[in-house]
Amino acid sequence: MVTIAGRRTSKIKSYDDHTAMCENCHSANVRFTVYREYFHLYFVPIFPSDIKDVKGTCLNCGARNGNRIKEEYLSKTRTPIYFYSGTLLFASFIFLIIVFNLNPKPKESPLINDPQLGDVYLIKNEKSEKPEYYWGRVKEIKGEYVYLRKSAKTYEQIPSKMDPSDYFDYYNRTRFIKRELIRMYEQGYIISVKRPHDR
Repeated sequence: MVTIAGRRTSKIKSYDDHTAMCENCHSANVRFTVYREYFHLYFVPIFPSDIKDVKGTCLNCGARNGNRIKEEYLSKTRTPIYFYSGTLLFASFIFLIIVFNLNPKPKESPLINDPQLGDVYLIKNEKSEKPEYYWGRVKEIKGEYVYLRKSAKTYEQIPSKMDPSDYFDYYNRTRFIKRELIRMYEQGYIISVKRPHDR
């Protein structure tokens, strides 16, 4: 049966010490190997445990020794970054979700791509420091230029509909390039587009 989660021990570093004396054959040729235990999920390391060990082996006779200087190698050996692979993958996944939600794909509207006379836009004023919204009705289209008549009133909050006392000011006309309207819609400055004959 495959173990889904558990603990494993892995070698993280080896040191050949030519000053440490073998307790068995007295040769100065001992290899110290540092091991660290870690928690894993589907064999992917999540994070290391507190268990860390050193084993000394004489390269001449093979005897295990070197307990007297074990702490020296424990303290000088750092845990490799791959022991945190699972944690880093999970954190990266969460980061990507956050970035994706903060930068949603541009919304699409066939109406904004094909403006027609009478279309009504709810627009957020890009140049206003405070939230300010107004309505704009397409009055004229000349090539790439779209002319809007702006509402006489502005709104501090997004309105669900035009105020009964509001109207489109005949003298307050603004010119936009079609691609500018698309850009404003994608960036959220044009809140909605309504076409009078739409149901």
